[in-house]
Amino acid sequence: MALITTPGAVDADSYISIAEANSYLAANSAFIALSDPNKEALLRKATIHIDSNRFFGVKADSAQALEFPRTIQDSFGLWDTQTTIIPKVKLATAEQAAYVLAGAGEARAQAQADGVSSYSIGDLSETFNGSGAMGGMPTSVTAKALLRGLISRVGFMTVNR
Repeated sequence: MALITTPGAVDADSYISIAEANSYLAANSAFIALSDPNKEALLRKATIHIDSNRFFGVKADSAQALEFPRTIQDSFGLWDTQTTIIPKVKLATAEQAAYVLAGAGEARAQAQADGVSSYSIGDLSETFNGSGAMGGMPTSVTAKALLRGLISRVGFMTVNR
């Protein structure tokens, strides 16, 4: 089943198309080697990871499936409704897909899901405090950097207009 990347669609399931991801991840031979159905599944999963965050503003349309596009209040208090997907959200989705494909963070994510808060191996120890994940999902450093400024780290964002 083909990805649905139409901004604001009630059945959208990815922020980025296979063609866009292929272009952005052209140097990632593991991604390029995947079949289109596997790329679709990976991009859907990456989109779910991105959407697990609390973002500033509200969905542009309450019926849309994904978190973007959004209506966001600017520094002057004016409301701006986006009609497209911000390019850095698309790039963050591609970066997250590459991160998931590489298996990065899976062991840590499973340990956290199993309730492990810290562990030690010899002189090495690690304590989980949630700062390494967005919305509880292990996330690529590059994806986090791309989404900086869009994610609300405190409270629950509601809007009364």
